[in-house]
Amino acid sequence: MPPPLAGSVAWNNGATLNLGWEWDLFGRQRAALAAALGQQRAAEAEAHWTPRSSCARPRA
Repeated sequence: MPPPLAGSVAWNNGATLNLGWEWDLFGRQRAALAAALGQQRAAEAEAHWTPRSSCARPRA
């Protein structure tokens, strides 16, 4: 194969990986997780106890 017209070919390949970690000194992440889990559990409980049929007796 003949050499390129400009004289040379160069390849510059690279990869970057960035990782980060945030210290949870005041429990902000733990509190956010607990709130999200509480909301999920409340939604599941509400869905479980909500009547599924229009034939169900209305609540007094």
